[in-house]
Amino acid sequence: MTDVDERTEQARSLQTKAKLLAATLSTIHDVGWASASSARIADAAGVSRGAQTHHYPTKTDLLIAAMEEANRRQDERVRKGLTNLVDAEDPVEAYLRLIWDTLRDPSYSASWIEAVVAARTDHDLRTTVARIDAHIFELIGDATATLAHRAGDADPERTADLVRLAVYAMRGMVLERPIRGTEAERERLLETLIETITRERSATSSVGPEQR
Repeated sequence: MTDVDERTEQARSLQTKAKLLAATLSTIHDVGWASASSARIADAAGVSRGAQTHHYPTKTDLLIAAMEEANRRQDERVRKGLTNLVDAEDPVEAYLRLIWDTLRDPSYSASWIEAVVAARTDHDLRTTVARIDAHIFELIGDATATLAHRAGDADPERTADLVRLAVYAMRGMVLERPIRGTEAERERLLETLIETITRERSATSSVGPEQR
């Protein structure tokens, strides 16, 4: 095989993987992980079952790869968004809204919810989900500490904890979106959440960490 042939083959392989991951995310969003058969995903991607199993031998392999791809996209989106937050009136509040917009992305939220549910009984998947989640919260903590310092918060670590708590609350709202509530209600709850965190940050700044 010549160098040109090898590069062409590598490009085709990357293209096939991209098609499979995109099809996995869209299929999970449409029918859920339980109904997202490998054959259904391969058909949606427009590739053969042989090509699918060559790159991702099992359905779990597909889910892990798709989840990692969705997380990579969202990580990139958040990193780009962070560059626009440093000059915000309250960069921490702006960051919370950016996180909320990220979590509401259908392909991301669907793949994450399905992965967490499936991980309950799949050790390998659970290990991957835990690793990705730890990475997410590490990034959130680092970003919040930097933004909190810019915002003049007296205790950036405390603010980082508050933002982590907000992320858990936001995930809960996203999780329940298919079964209860309206977008208007969720937006109202989001505003309440942000207002509560802002008050707590202000109270912490007034008291000072050494007095608590």
